[in-house]
Amino acid sequence: PKRVAEVNGGVGGIWAMCKSPDERFLAIAGENGTIRLFNLRKWTVERTLRLPMPVDMKLLSMDWSPAGDMIAIGTSASCLF
Repeated sequence: PKRVAEVNGGVGGIWAMCKSPDERFLAIAGENGTIRLFNLRKWTVERTLRLPMPVDMKLLSMDWSPAGDMIAIGTSASCLF
């Protein structure tokens, strides 16, 4: 595998990621509850989101809606955002 980018600072380890339906963005969920929307065309972080989660809750899975306007996020505490 070839290393193509690095998500610097603020996310901790990467726990989940998913590509948008139009393939423009990669959503990356970090171990600290931070989600970064990474622009795949520019190789830049477009937006950073921080979910209000307890320290012991982890983001485990996520996926974009078919229209690409929402992201569903599942956690270790069986919560859905």
